[in-house]
Amino acid sequence: MEPMPIQMKTEIIVRDFEVDDLEACWDISLDLWGWDISEKIQDEMMDKFDNPSEFPPHFCVATHDEKIVGFSGYRRALVMSDAWEMIWNNVHSEYQRKGIGRLMVEYRLEQIKARGGKIIFTMTKFPMLPGRSGFQTVSIIDGWNLMVNKLGPVDIT
Repeated sequence: MEPMPIQMKTEIIVRDFEVDDLEACWDISLDLWGWDISEKIQDEMMDKFDNPSEFPPHFCVATHDEKIVGFSGYRRALVMSDAWEMIWNNVHSEYQRKGIGRLMVEYRLEQIKARGGKIIFTMTKFPMLPGRSGFQTVSIIDGWNLMVNKLGPVDIT
């Protein structure tokens, strides 16, 4: 069962990523991260379409007046069953600090829960955002917060 798109009072809609969204996501990542990291993000986004696997990444985009203003992803973690990673929460610089990042975190949480996720990992330099959604910092590594959100009992089989 796919979650319904989320909409805010500010006319922001979060929906699943489509291949036609790639160029706008590239522009956002290039602005925020530069060329090398943007290439890695693009490769991960295209894995869903080019190299279907048992554990494909899933991405969503945030739109305002049909313009993509952010994107975010998640994928199954390989450390244990029922474990997931939240990846690449990026919001266009002109749209930051408007709740869009948090909206995408909430959207991904609902999708992970629907897929049976019990524990979610993320790394961020801005721990307040996932912290508002139940994540706790378990370690700080080179300025990055490794955060975990435990949704239920974890099966390590």
